Amino acid sequence: MRIRSTLSILALALTAACGDDVQEGLVIGALIDQTGSNSETSWVQAAQLAVRQVNEALDSEGSSMHFVLLPSDSENNPVKAQTRALDLVNGRDAKALMADTTQVTEAVGRLIYANQIDVAVQCSSCESRDFLNPAYVNPGDSQLQQVRNDPRGTLFRTSLSTDPMAYVAFDILRQLQGSLDRNNDGFIKLEFYGSDEAYGHAAVASLEDAAAVMFADYKSEIFADNKFAYERVFHAADAPTRVNYAADLTNLTNTNITDPPTPDTHSPDWIIMASYAGNAASFRETYVQFQNPSFPGLLFFPTFRQSNTLAQLGSGVNATQGLSMLVTADNDAGSVFAQDFQREYGFAPHFLDAAYYDNAVTLMLAAVIGGGANGTSDNVSAAAIRAALPSTSAAGGARAIPGVDGLRTAVRNIRAGAAINYDGASGPMDYDANGSVKNKLTRFTGVGGEFIDTGSKYDCIANSGPTCGVQPFVAP
Repeated sequence: MRIRSTLSILALALTAACGDDVQEGLVIGALIDQTGSNSETSWVQAAQLAVRQVNEALDSEGSSMHFVLLPSDSENNPVKAQTRALDLVNGRDAKALMADTTQVTEAVGRLIYANQIDVAVQCSSCESRDFLNPAYVNPGDSQLQQVRNDPRGTLFRTSLSTDPMAYVAFDILRQLQGSLDRNNDGFIKLEFYGSDEAYGHAAVASLEDAAAVMFADYKSEIFADNKFAYERVFHAADAPTRVNYAADLTNLTNTNITDPPTPDTHSPDWIIMASYAGNAASFRETYVQFQNPSFPGLLFFPTFRQSNTLAQLGSGVNATQGLSMLVTADNDAGSVFAQDFQREYGFAPHFLDAAYYDNAVTLMLAAVIGGGANGTSDNVSAAAIRAALPSTSAAGGARAIPGVDGLRTAVRNIRAGAAINYDGASGPMDYDANGSVKNKLTRFTGVGGEFIDTGSKYDCIANSGPTCGVQPFVAP
């Protein structure tokens, strides 16, 4: 089939820059934010690298299959993402979609459960614990419940959920400030600050649930005595320039607790923020502008680690603290990807580049599996890709890693009818029964206008359950 790069000016520029402006092949659509509140240009570059390497591997193994990536700017906007998903699938014949955030992916999922499109959708930044949760119940929105339960098995993600992140967040605070009582008033008070949408609400809910476990020794009920309390604050799910961070900062730093309403006279010790990169960076600017010695400390969830935060804040990131997945896996798979990415683009991988690379690779390997030994770009269906995606990490399969050599091994084994187990640039791509994978977490710190890993790694792959091996606090 002939692909015309008229998707958008942006898509034309991105694909033309990579030499893929007009090509034939099986189309993978990529709904990746390039201009919105969670934008990161290098995510498209990571996916383009994956396409070039898989195509080279296929050519070297004598396969006639070929892939084309069509990027489309999601703007981290659910309504616009739906329009662009319809264009990619129904107008451009995309057989699978990559996606970025929870709200974008769930918006596209609504199209699937409204029977408007039927493709596998894999998300690289979907951290909400409610996403791909078979126990989620929402009587007020039956379609959203279908999307989050995903009974058709059409949605996947290459990122960890907010539940283990919450436990790790508390443990990082323990590393930074012992008992978490930063202001030494004999009382621990935390502020959970999130964006007023799926990701922010899920992160705050995860923090609440983890707090009930981590601080169980402090009380029988969450507000039953005078040793621990928390407050929920949400900012508008809007562009960073349209959010009143100064008003939020007042709510976060005073002694009141309005959500849930609780009488209190203590000042907060820490603010834990889970929001999109642009919002988190803008809040940091406000925090610094009004900062005084009595302000609580700040800890950021993973999105703060994006390179656009560095571009916006510069040295303003210095001394900031956060938690995130590893930038690349801490093994040969991560090293090969990092070297190839550096060689291709002249800079080291940014946060989540590895996840977007793995997203693209697994969708393409699933297409190769779905097509069989003699598969072509024209005879692989969207349903076959969806069904084969879990088989890209088959238990006991031949290990394959990033890079042309590793992908050539994967293609060779698939064409010979053998099982493969892709070990990705971001970590093992071992999908569970709900289409999710696990990652390792780390603490990062802003140093010299950059982010570096500090402290211990948290192995959320080897440690079963949501706690990543984190132990509860013991009351003094």
